[in-house]
Amino acid sequence: MKFRSEGTLKKTPENAAVRCCFKAMGYTDYELDSRPVIGIANSWNTIVPGHYNLKDVAEHVKKGIYSNGGTSVEFGVIAGCDGVADWDNGMNFVLPSREVICDSVELQVRMSHLDAVVLLGSSRKKHTGRLFKKIRQTGDFRRQRSCSGVKIHNIRCFL
Repeated sequence: MKFRSEGTLKKTPENAAVRCCFKAMGYTDYELDSRPVIGIANSWNTIVPGHYNLKDVAEHVKKGIYSNGGTSVEFGVIAGCDGVADWDNGMNFVLPSREVICDSVELQVRMSHLDAVVLLGSSRKKHTGRLFKKIRQTGDFRRQRSCSGVKIHNIRCFL
């Protein structure tokens, strides 16, 4: 199977600089050769209480990706909290943050040539932003197995 990431990670002189960047972060030849690169878009932070546990969740996701033949790469995504933003005009920025989330995830996936992405979040606004991104990027949304589901706008999504 050919992966999108092969174009930048295959062992060639043209890709040496990219491979060097990954090697500097501790990735091995085994992890970079012939394995899909799966992104983890993680909104972990210490501002939103519902996102505080996502750092631990991401570690389990990484193990699952690796044990199923993939190589994981993690990147951060912004997240706001209604409870924190509620006290001031911060509420004016919560809903528009969905588009920022959508754009940032799409940009990271495309510029990094990721083969797939796992979206981690715990707020309906963040889920919606990620769903918009997924639908805009691929034109479809494939449901995956999960231990919990969240119903959003009549779409059953599992994140």
